[in-house]
Amino acid sequence: MNEHDEPPVATLPMGWATAGCTALALHLLWLVPAVRASAATTYGAAAAGSVVLVALAIALLRRESVPGPFLRRSWAAVLLGVAVAGTAWALRDGPSTAVSTLAAAGIASAPGAVLLSRPLTLAALRQHAQRQGIGLPNGQHLMAAGDLDSLVLDKHRSVTTGSMEITSVEPIDAEHRNNLLFFAGALSHSSTEPATAALARRTGKGRVTDFKELDGKGLTGAVDRHPVRVGRPDWLGLTTPEIRGVTMAVEVDHRTLGAITVDDVLRPHAREQCADLAAMAPLTLVTDAPAGDAAALAEDVGVARHIAGCGADCRLDVVKRTQGDGHRVGFIGTRSATNLQALEQCDLAVTDHRPGTPRLEHAVTLDEFDLTGIVRGLSLTRNARRRVRRADLVPVALSLTGGVAGASGLLSAYAAASVGLAVSVIAATWVFAVARRS
Repeated sequence: MNEHDEPPVATLPMGWATAGCTALALHLLWLVPAVRASAATTYGAAAAGSVVLVALAIALLRRESVPGPFLRRSWAAVLLGVAVAGTAWALRDGPSTAVSTLAAAGIASAPGAVLLSRPLTLAALRQHAQRQGIGLPNGQHLMAAGDLDSLVLDKHRSVTTGSMEITSVEPIDAEHRNNLLFFAGALSHSSTEPATAALARRTGKGRVTDFKELDGKGLTGAVDRHPVRVGRPDWLGLTTPEIRGVTMAVEVDHRTLGAITVDDVLRPHAREQCADLAAMAPLTLVTDAPAGDAAALAEDVGVARHIAGCGADCRLDVVKRTQGDGHRVGFIGTRSATNLQALEQCDLAVTDHRPGTPRLEHAVTLDEFDLTGIVRGLSLTRNARRRVRRADLVPVALSLTGGVAGASGLLSAYAAASVGLAVSVIAATWVFAVARRS
């Protein structure tokens, strides 16, 4: 079990909590003259209104798992007890008095909603991202994403589309070119490999019997009663050419007709979008392709560092070694068997959304897994902490200012209530505006 398997912890950053509680306390201080004049009625109502804010903040933070020192549940229990006692006392003066006082005090203490600015910003960010087909990680990993200083990118379905296309057809006899394509494509309809899928798209199915896939070699079977083999050139007596892509030889009726080469299809603007990723953190491209193909692909997309022939164990090792050097690593790739261990080990995963699969708490998930979504998702995630802190500024500043005015006697009880309501509206508007900025 790695660090991401541990259950999230509900926490509240102490500096932010102190500012929020101070603002709340200052706003309640204007109630002192009222308490002297009308006993504990207003005090009890104020406590009841205040505890709602604190309890809601704790609940939202527990769900988001924002990192920092604990704000214990026992604190909310104490406040709740005071609120219940105060409200019960207020009822002695009559239900209507208790309700009106509770409403006024609740509105007056509303600037303490600074306690809610952070979880509300995170919730607004999450909603904004979901409208773009992006699922954000939980609060703890979202707030830490800005510390990423290394990115590892699997080429499959990121810089490439995930499909392949024919780049070369080399018949031994030019007259057999059509037969070469037909029999290779017809047999390949029974295979699910990306390389053979490129052959299958070029022709009809034919009548295939006795189909088999031989690991490390290729395909064998019969097409319209003609024995056919498609696979590695050396398996069928040909020399593997030194060209980019996957070359497959084709044999029909025990006679080798030639070879077909297929290669990955690059996504449009892959080079520019890889540059965007590299601007966020140093980028490493990993692929299971041989060295020559990997180097050519890296050059095409402008990535300086690449690792060829990199399978599941290699990818996990790359992530672990980079973390061991003191870096925080983001791994970008689909939830394939080759990537799964690396996705679980990394500090932030960027992967495709697959309904029904276990959720990775530290993952950015994309409805459409391509470079456009990857860049947008990473940008939103890495900027989340800056946006949250920016959203904190207005609620804290306005709450402290209003609290000082109320506590110093510059505002009457009902004036403080009006200011509190206005501050809360401004703060909420600011929080959601910051969250929606792209």
